[in-house]
Amino acid sequence: MKKTFVSSGLCLLVISACSQAPRTSGTTVPCSPFLRNSPTSTYLPDSKNNLCDLSRRYHRVRYQLVKKGVSNPDLIANVFAPRFIDRYDWEQEVAQSQGTVVNPAVIYEPAPETWDSWARAAIKTMISANHNLAAEVLPHLSMEQLLELNAQSTPGPASGALRRSSQEIGRAMEKRYAIDDKQARTIESFEIPKIIGWRNTQCLEERPASFQKKFRQDLYHYSDPAFWPVTKDPQQSYEADGKRYRCGYITYPDAAALPGLVDSWVSETNVQIGFLASGQKEQDPILLAARAQRWLVAIHPFDTGNGRTSRLMMDEFLMSLGLPAPILREMNQDLGHTEEEWAREVGAGIVRTIETLETCEKDLMAKGCNEVMITKVPEKTSAPRKR
Repeated sequence: MKKTFVSSGLCLLVISACSQAPRTSGTTVPCSPFLRNSPTSTYLPDSKNNLCDLSRRYHRVRYQLVKKGVSNPDLIANVFAPRFIDRYDWEQEVAQSQGTVVNPAVIYEPAPETWDSWARAAIKTMISANHNLAAEVLPHLSMEQLLELNAQSTPGPASGALRRSSQEIGRAMEKRYAIDDKQARTIESFEIPKIIGWRNTQCLEERPASFQKKFRQDLYHYSDPAFWPVTKDPQQSYEADGKRYRCGYITYPDAAALPGLVDSWVSETNVQIGFLASGQKEQDPILLAARAQRWLVAIHPFDTGNGRTSRLMMDEFLMSLGLPAPILREMNQDLGHTEEEWAREVGAGIVRTIETLETCEKDLMAKGCNEVMITKVPEKTSAPRKR
C-alpha cells in the first residue's frame, strides 16, 4: 500500500467521507434519479457518453480501487489535488517529486495552511454530497452556506464575509497572465447579468524597472487601477503562439451591489436545481453547474477564495448527482470562456477524473496515485508557490 499523508485533525473527516460513500458491488451501480431525468448532455467530449453510464463507470472504478486497498479513491492525489492546485503547478510538482508519492500541501504558501483549509472544506462537501446522493436530494443554496464555504476553504481574517473593498479587479498585468483577444471579448460580453468588464493596460514587463520592483514587493498595493492607465485600444498587446495577447485587468461589481447580486444568484440557481429535481423542465446538469460556478466568480463576492469557493459549490452539486468533481485544465479561465465553452470544459473534466482513476487502478504505484490529504512534512519537495 502506498504512503498516505493524513493529519490527525482530519482523520475523523476522512473516515466519515469513506463511511458515507455509496456502497456498490461494482457490478450493479445505481444511477441518480436526477440523471435519469436528464440522461444525456451535449457538453461531454464524446456524444456517446451518457450521464448514467459515466456515473456507473465512476463508481465501478472506485469499487475496484477500494478492493485494492484504497480507503477513499476520491483522495488520490492526481484526482484530489488538481481540484485546487493549478494544472501547471501540479504537473511541475509531480515531475520534481522523488519517488511516487506526491504531496500537494507544500505547493502554495503559507504551507501547509493553504492546502489544509481547502482540503477540510473539500472533504466536508464530499460528505454532504454523499448524504445527498444516498437520500436522493440535491443541494439547496443559501447565502449562509456560501459564506461558510468561503470561511472553511480560505484562511484569513476577511474570509467568510462579503468583501468590503469597493473596487475589486482580476489581475492580468503580467505577460504570463495575459489573455488573448477572444478571451477579452468574452469577458466584455459577459451577460448573466452584465457585471464585469475588461480594461487594457501596458504590460508590467514594459513598465520601468523601478515600478516592476515595487509591484513585486507589494502586489496588492500596486495593483490598484490608479497605477495602471487604461489604453483605449489594445496597443500594448503582443503576439505569441500565433495569438495576440492583452495585459490588463477584469473589473468586478462594486461591494455595495454584492448582497443583491448574491441573492439573485442563489434564487435563480435554486430555481434551476428545482427544475432538475422535479423533472418538470429539461435541464442539462453540466450546463447548470458550469453556469452557476462561472456566474458566482463574476460576482466575486469575497476578498479572496472566489475561485475555490465557486468550484467547491459546483463539485458538491455534481457529486450529489453521482458524478465526480471535474479536473479542469485551466481552472482560472472560467470567465475567459463562453458559457457553452466552459460547460464543455466541465464535461471534459468529469471524464478526465474518471480516466485518472482508471489509470491509477491499473498501476497504484504510478506517480501521484497515492492517497493524500493534509500533510505536515519537514522537507518540501520544491519551493512553495504563493496562492
